[in-house]
Amino acid sequence: MVRSVQPALVEVQRELEDAAETLGARPWQTFHRIVLPAALPALVTGFTMAFARGLGEYGSVVFISGNLPMKTEITPLLIVIKLEQFDYDGAAALGFIMLVTSFLMLFAINAVQAWGRRRHVAALN
Repeated sequence: MVRSVQPALVEVQRELEDAAETLGARPWQTFHRIVLPAALPALVTGFTMAFARGLGEYGSVVFISGNLPMKTEITPLLIVIKLEQFDYDGAAALGFIMLVTSFLMLFAINAVQAWGRRRHVAALN
């Protein structure tokens, strides 16, 4: 998350923030109209990467998760339970859903990064 957001925050031009302050903008207005639009693609990318990584943390999560039905059950744990019950079709279905979700997240990341690059190039011109 930090690795994707930090460069975007560094690239925000301090002159724009100073100009907004000189023109009487409040700190929230400066953040909302200058900093946030510049950092938004990186924020979305960071959130999406964190979520996709969370989906992928299979082994460690299975060991620390609880097994309270409908409370602390997570998909990796449900896959292990299905495998222990020899329900290979159910385990494969859950794995497929996680795989599709991960691919959709990666597709969203690429789309947001392309949008951010187009926006950055348009801002430079």
